[in-house]
Amino acid sequence: MKEGKNGGLVRHSVDKMSFVADPKDSGAVDALERYLQEEIMATRQLTKSHDPYRYMYILPMKLGTVSIADNNAKVGKRLRLEFNPNRATSDEIRQMYINIIATMKYPELTRIDLAFDYAENLSDVRWIDKKGRPSSQYRNGKCVLETYYAGGSRSKLRVVMYDKKAERASKQGIDPEELGERDWWRIELRFKENEIDKLFSDDGYNPFDELTPYIPMALGLQSLKWKDRCVVMALMAEEGESIFGEMDAKSRAKYKNLLCEYTMPTPVDIGFDFEQQKNDLLEQVVSWFKYAGKGVF
Repeated sequence: MKEGKNGGLVRHSVDKMSFVADPKDSGAVDALERYLQEEIMATRQLTKSHDPYRYMYILPMKLGTVSIADNNAKVGKRLRLEFNPNRATSDEIRQMYINIIATMKYPELTRIDLAFDYAENLSDVRWIDKKGRPSSQYRNGKCVLETYYAGGSRSKLRVVMYDKKAERASKQGIDPEELGERDWWRIELRFKENEIDKLFSDDGYNPFDELTPYIPMALGLQSLKWKDRCVVMALMAEEGESIFGEMDAKSRAKYKNLLCEYTMPTPVDIGFDFEQQKNDLLEQVVSWFKYAGKGVF
């Protein structure tokens, strides 16, 4: 993790991009395949039978994938690139991505992941989703939260909060403490389809207007009626949020607002951080498309 403040947001980045595009010209696909096979030695493999992209190339060191559809395939764009800009850590890797994008024109984004890294322990944080998207969580063997999902795998917007330090340690096969004493949690936003359109076209768009983090510790409940106090306390219990499923829409909206208002605030303000860094993140995305034969921005 890049060094920053002792606490709070220490880094924001574009963690993943996926887009489809047309070949730049009639010879672009052949030129792209020659580059992938002969110059960077990408691994080619067939895709699943239902995938309109007949085969894909896995870039060296698993730095991304390039998928290619047949010329007569029933797909809008023949080329698809998926990669993580954070892994462009050298001039050689960055140039590889540029060379691939240069064979394309009219790129259209299909997914963007935006990451916010914090030097804070967010294991006590929960989320209130006013849209009622599905949520799930993963706890380790010590029953400590490591990952929280707001939104399902098919949601057009999915927010994932997870212990990045624990994830990195697991991949390296070491104890998290070997990575230092500093906490490292990530809040990641995964955009698809029309949520990408909103992200780019709506200046006032902030997904955290509808998705609010909170810590389940009561504050100021004495000002509420006894029934409301009881419901809020029940909702803060370990499995308490399941109670929302038994409420009508009006009650659900009421108690979601009360949970946000009468519970401990979180140590980070992701809504504010998103607002502050949004333009820079979008500029990072758009900057890659300037290498396309014909861009869309």
